Amino acid sequence: MHDWSSAMLGELVSFQKGRKVDVSDYVQPGFAPYLGASILDGGAVTQFASTRGAVVATENDVLMLWDGERSGLVGRGQPGVVSSTVSKLTPKPTIAGALLYYLLDFHFEWIQGRRTGTGVPHVPKDLSRILKLQFPPDSARQQRIADILSTVDEAIEQTEALIAKTQQIKAGLMHDLFTRGVTPDGQLRPPREEAPKLYKESPLGWIPKEWDVRQLRSCLLDNPTNGIYKPAHLIGRGTLLIGQAAFTAERSIDFSLSRRAVVSDEELRRYEVAADNVLVSRVFATVEGVGLPTLVPALPEPAVYESNMMRLRVDRNAIRPRLLFEWLRNPLARQRIEAGVNASNQASVNQGALNPLPVIWQPSEEQDRLVDIIEEHDEKYASERATLAKMQSVKRGLMHDLLTGRVRVPAAELKEVAI
Repeated sequence: MHDWSSAMLGELVSFQKGRKVDVSDYVQPGFAPYLGASILDGGAVTQFASTRGAVVATENDVLMLWDGERSGLVGRGQPGVVSSTVSKLTPKPTIAGALLYYLLDFHFEWIQGRRTGTGVPHVPKDLSRILKLQFPPDSARQQRIADILSTVDEAIEQTEALIAKTQQIKAGLMHDLFTRGVTPDGQLRPPREEAPKLYKESPLGWIPKEWDVRQLRSCLLDNPTNGIYKPAHLIGRGTLLIGQAAFTAERSIDFSLSRRAVVSDEELRRYEVAADNVLVSRVFATVEGVGLPTLVPALPEPAVYESNMMRLRVDRNAIRPRLLFEWLRNPLARQRIEAGVNASNQASVNQGALNPLPVIWQPSEEQDRLVDIIEEHDEKYASERATLAKMQSVKRGLMHDLLTGRVRVPAAELKEVAI
């Protein structure tokens, strides 16, 4: 790295902060894509802004979120109008715009650690004078490094798109499984329009004749039970205490995010959770967050759960826990749960609203087939997520090696490593 150049950010770019402009949800003459925070975070263009008096970016510019919790976040340049919370960084001939993007991304945490502002945090105003960047002086090497990292980014984006498609497929699959079910040969029943004799009416609409609609309470071993409350001086040691902060996006539990609390043997017996219990959010800031289920996986040690949740101990002889968990996420169930939410101060739900909740019931053999299909799909999703995590790890390693000058090998070899 001894032959690399170094310069303050202000020597490499010119800054121009976005301005407030007229914004529209539709394309119209004199308007261009509106480049706000969501665009920098990988979102699609959903709004358009007037170019009159606006700060307009090109593909060679780098965009940086200037205000907000994620200030310092950077995005690749693209044609459009820069929002008032975003700054446009136009690179000078000394540095390639593509490499500048990766250098600033590499320093994201450094920038965040120096944000200012008592209300809304923002990038330090003197960033151009305090951030020193190091880079190879020749433009060909700059572009090769950017191309290598861009190749990894493209692979990551393709995997993210595949994951998003898999989630969409899951939504359609769950609709079919809960309206048509699966025959003994593993195939979906024909839809009612094609085979009306296979279906009957129910409080939840048309369902296969072999199915039934039962109340949630009949699927449980006991009533939904509120969790345990512990004061602050008993938090931080003792038994694993599962809270909503430990719930994952897939509605499982990351036990490393759980707290600990001092509990008695009697409290442990009363509030202990077990694998295949369903924890339902009892209290939340919004109606949409109330009643959401989490399926408890195998536990690493005994654990209890916090008071802002209810525990459902599922009767396996009535319904498979995985199937009940998926049903509680279904739009038909969610509509009824949200209708029973008490939203006076903060949104909450109680057992009086949950116990009579209608649940679609299938014979045991069909339940097993449905669970097998769901788990097979989820294994594919988990595999795609693992691939994404591996790619992201590769990118972090490459960024460290390439943007610090630690690795100096031909570009072709680096591309092979990236793939």
